[in-house]
Amino acid sequence: MIIDEQSLHPYKLYKEICDKGDSTSWLLKLNTEYHGTYTASDKLTNLATQLVKNYTKTAKNYEGLNDKTRCAYLNYWLHLVTKRYKVEENISQFDTNVDAYINFIWEKLQKNNNLCERKGNSYSYDEMKIKKEHFDFCENRNNLRNSNTDISSAHLNDWVRQKYDTYFSK
Repeated sequence: MIIDEQSLHPYKLYKEICDKGDSTSWLLKLNTEYHGTYTASDKLTNLATQLVKNYTKTAKNYEGLNDKTRCAYLNYWLHLVTKRYKVEENISQFDTNVDAYINFIWEKLQKNNNLCERKGNSYSYDEMKIKKEHFDFCENRNNLRNSNTDISSAHLNDWVRQKYDTYFSK
């Protein structure tokens, strides 16, 4: 039996977090409730719009994973897209204007919704991707171990061993 990771909750949640979808109503929400006096490029505003959607809807309402896990995925997503944005826009990774804007939005979201704590990040983009992949593995392993699926212990152990070999061969 092959374990289909795309059918598991961590993959589904992260896919939903990454989905930009129709952002019109979320842009309005950003501008009326969270934006304040900040001005930002269209691309950064789109990122902030997606953050508003993910914080107030996706991370809040997704069923199948606990709050702590949903918030961890929200933090991973935001760290990765912020770092990618800085690279694409030729902005120093140490530029605090982008981080200040994102943190301003996050703090307003947290004040109004009190759902997720913002986690610091001192990792590079590549290190953060590996860290997130490892988190995926741990969440999938724990969910499979504790679920009532038809996956045998032998299949689960084979999958764990394969993943373990993958991570330690990098």
